[in-house]
Amino acid sequence: MKDWFARWTVAFGVYARFTETAAQARRGRPVTHAFFSDPAEKILTELSPTERAAVKSVRRSLEDGPAQGRGLPDADPRSESRVVVLLPEQTGGRGISVVYRYCQGLNAVLILWLIAGP
Repeated sequence: MKDWFARWTVAFGVYARFTETAAQARRGRPVTHAFFSDPAEKILTELSPTERAAVKSVRRSLEDGPAQGRGLPDADPRSESRVVVLLPEQTGGRGISVVYRYCQGLNAVLILWLIAGP
């Protein structure tokens, strides 16, 4: 029974994600995809569940609007680097800085680093 429930949960999550993306496209908004880099993915596994949930909510919000947080100096003219700062009250733990790069040509966000404070 648990195996069936796990498969259903994953399938429903994929379906919900697909319908959300389709709804964005119907509204005429371009769909931005957000990905974690390998180092960010590794750090994500080391965070507490509440911190991880906060970071994943930032990733989802970046798909809706990639120009969040404050800009950082960037050497590449085709992309922009930014940082979103999560306060300890938002994460239920430590403060976390989500550093990402947005490429308008690809319409994609790459989360480069997750910097967790004390």
